[in-house]
Amino acid sequence: MKATLFTAAIATTLLASSCKKPSEIINTPSGNNKTTASVEGKAFTAASITAIANENNNTFLLTATDKDNNSIMISGPAQTGSFTDANGNATQGSYIDSNGALWMSSFGGNVTITITKFDRTTRKMSGTFSFTGGAVETSQATGTRSVTGGTFTDVSFIQ
Repeated sequence: MKATLFTAAIATTLLASSCKKPSEIINTPSGNNKTTASVEGKAFTAASITAIANENNNTFLLTATDKDNNSIMISGPAQTGSFTDANGNATQGSYIDSNGALWMSSFGGNVTITITKFDRTTRKMSGTFSFTGGAVETSQATGTRSVTGGTFTDVSFIQ
């Protein structure tokens, strides 16, 4: 149920932004604009990054996809500070592998996201994240996935 709601939220956000040009939605990492992490000890470097901030409910969604089509998604309050799933503020971390297996922090895991920069004028955000996601039973996932040492730097977002 939580996976369905999270997926629905992502779809709604992406549909709401569909009037934007693709170049305004998808970041191609270069220079300081990047997202990296370690997934079960293996390096993850984003080949594309999408970030959206919703002014109405003050939340953001960041999706980073690597060259092998594995994706990390994080969401939380669109403001600076440290946030966990224990805060009751819709902070979430998810990992989807290239086969469609899905692990989410809301399935027996945990998440911490620290936003160090959230600038609505320049539309850039930076911060760190880590999470453990439990397997979503309706996907091919089993066990847990640990995402550690996550960073996102000067990622452009749309509003």
